[in-house]
Amino acid sequence: MIQGINKRYLEYFFVAMIVAVIVLMALNRYTLIAKDSAVLRLQIISQNFMIGAANARAEYYLRNVVGDDDGITLTSGFSLGEKKFYFSAQGWPVSTRPLLANNFPTHEDCHNLWQAVLQNPEPISSPFKQVRGALIQVFAVKSICRYQLKTGDAWFEYSPADGQLHFSSVSSGYFN
Repeated sequence: MIQGINKRYLEYFFVAMIVAVIVLMALNRYTLIAKDSAVLRLQIISQNFMIGAANARAEYYLRNVVGDDDGITLTSGFSLGEKKFYFSAQGWPVSTRPLLANNFPTHEDCHNLWQAVLQNPEPISSPFKQVRGALIQVFAVKSICRYQLKTGDAWFEYSPADGQLHFSSVSSGYFN
């Protein structure tokens, strides 16, 4: 009788171990999928950011071609909808405030570009403004704006001077 009870407990133990191993494998797979989906989301946001910047640049050129040139420079921008933009010499949006110094863009410029270029911008943190729950942060590094996941798994860099956008990621390899 006691021997039968011990076998039953041993069977429950093995079943519990098998279930635990399956749960751990599923949790690991879910973590990889979640990480890759965050990277994919930032990649889509980077494409939307570039589309918004290109649309602002097109408006900049349209105003210059049509003859509405009111001396748009880095210190005197124009309003596009409810947002005012200031442009580089090549016509790319640089800031939403006048640029009086050569040390652009700043953290604030990059943060404001994020808010102005995207239609429904996701909350974003920066060195001067921490936003609770934001998964993306922004930095101004030399002459570029760097937008990255807080985990550091992916980022994109926008160069306001020439409009180049470069996306990079450290992939977990689940979808690769």
